[in-house]
Amino acid sequence: AHDAARLKRLLQNHLQYTGSQRARDLLADWPHALKHFRKIVPNDFRRALQEQAAQTAAPARALAGA
Repeated sequence: AHDAARLKRLLQNHLQYTGSQRARDLLADWPHALKHFRKIVPNDFRRALQEQAAQTAAPARALAGA
């Protein structure tokens, strides 16, 4: 949800500063347009996020099992 809101804000800014017809079209049908965007994340960054999530979840799992 955060990524979608940020993307929409970027498109709105782009439209405001450039008058882009493409941005206007995308925003006019935002729910449909949003489905066509994909988030690209480098493999190393994704792995780092997964490791970080695992480290934060480990103490919570230990407390739940205690």
